[in-house]
Amino acid sequence: MASRTTRTLLVLTALTAAVPAVAWAPPASASVTEHEMQRDQLRLRARLRTSGVRARGNADYRERVRKGELERRLKVEIERGTPNIEFVIEVDGVAVAKARTNGFGYAEVNFRTHSDNPNVIPDVPKVVSGTVISIGKLSGKMRER
Repeated sequence: MASRTTRTLLVLTALTAAVPAVAWAPPASASVTEHEMQRDQLRLRARLRTSGVRARGNADYRERVRKGELERRLKVEIERGTPNIEFVIEVDGVAVAKARTNGFGYAEVNFRTHSDNPNVIPDVPKVVSGTVISIGKLSGKMRER
């Protein structure tokens, strides 16, 4: 028969092995709806290119329900552009913002609903798969990621 110390050690070892599994288990109060809303999101991306131009860019769009409200984000960036030049950003041919490249030819514009950041544009244009994003001569169609 095992000694009392051995039994105590075995029990402590078993409890120690069980604690991490309990600590990482999802809370029982988490609702299925909340979990489904976290998975339910739309992500689109467009590679902005044109032939004969060194510059290139990307546009990333994200739409999801967060805290019960629809949150939309659009990020448009250009790199290797002409330094210190202003460009118009268009969504399906409609001008939505302007961007100016820095001294290295890089520019980034962020649109986001529900943001406290004054550098972020709160009016996020609605984007779907197939929407054309243009910045200067560069353009691309949004596709699911």
